[in-house]
Amino acid sequence: MDAIACTTLLLVAAAAYGSSYSIATVSGVLLAFTANAGHNFFHKKDNWRMYYIHLSLLSVRDWRIYHCLSHHVYTNTLQDLELTSFEPFFDFTPDPKKNWIQRFLSWVYYPFIHATMCHAEFFSRCYHEILSMSELLIALVIPPLLFVANGGYIISAILMWTWIICVASLFQNITDIVATHRSVDFVQGDAPRRDRDWGLAQIDTTKDNQRLIGNHFFALIMFGDHTLHHLFPTVDHGVLKYLYPVFLRTCEKFNVKWETQSSFRLATAEFRALARNEPNRNPPQ
Repeated sequence: MDAIACTTLLLVAAAAYGSSYSIATVSGVLLAFTANAGHNFFHKKDNWRMYYIHLSLLSVRDWRIYHCLSHHVYTNTLQDLELTSFEPFFDFTPDPKKNWIQRFLSWVYYPFIHATMCHAEFFSRCYHEILSMSELLIALVIPPLLFVANGGYIISAILMWTWIICVASLFQNITDIVATHRSVDFVQGDAPRRDRDWGLAQIDTTKDNQRLIGNHFFALIMFGDHTLHHLFPTVDHGVLKYLYPVFLRTCEKFNVKWETQSSFRLATAEFRALARNEPNRNPPQ
């Protein structure tokens, strides 16, 4: 993770020095991976690596609220802020009242919304005067680096910084999508299991990418081993792969179905969820 963060900053400087938006794009992708890796650390007690996410203009404090306290406890229900906070732009529930804009036009404006989310969250915290000093100082690491590396052109530095954050914002959301919660057995509105066990609910609302299973690096930067992460959220991502044998034995013992999916199916699930307006009346098995 530290190597990814350092490489990100080196590429930021190289992009500014060479006025290269191609290099800036690569640095934006690595910034997204840096922020994703930070997710592993804000599930733990306070530590300095969790603050990497501030480079992308996001907030550890906010993530601990809407991710740890909301999403992990009430996954894919109306109490899950990672499901409902996208409204009215995106409605991922199978709501018969969804209009054609939410179902299909959202596919068109989808990348623009996701590319501006980091900026939107940052300016929202500024507007509501809840931006902490640590968030501000770390968020402002990249602009001076760009300014110095490009020879002192402030407008060019601001424009390139904006581009890098937009790329990071878009790719962070894309990696989240390919990893996790759209191609699942239950979203609010579908028929739930009769057995309301919390662990079973996590299995029903989480799917794993078959290409990311058991790989520490990809688990860290692309939300791999995600079902186990939801069952054991404070366990380090590097340890999760060792839990598979007992997890699979437990699923077999209690006749619980768990399966992985292809990258393509998970990537397209976001758009299928947007288009879907008929609830699934058959509860998960």
